[in-house]
Amino acid sequence: MEAIIADKNSNDARYILGKLCLEGLSDKVKKNEKKGINWLKDAINNGHIGALEYKTYYDIRFDKQPKLKKIISSLEQVVD
Repeated sequence: MEAIIADKNSNDARYILGKLCLEGLSDKVKKNEKKGINWLKDAINNGHIGALEYKTYYDIRFDKQPKLKKIISSLEQVVD
């Protein structure tokens, strides 16, 4: 999967790998929160709306001190 991600147009792959790393639901991808967040951030920086939405909801649920202004801004971006 990393070979696919090496291609700059593979934001869907970055998003999926990020989700798999965060959730740890795959036998082939070990749970790794830090890696998962980084894959999602890469996809977000390349304009992937699904990754932005997923990371925003992840932050709402698991961030110890959620940044409300950032969350609201992200959700508005998803809606647009």
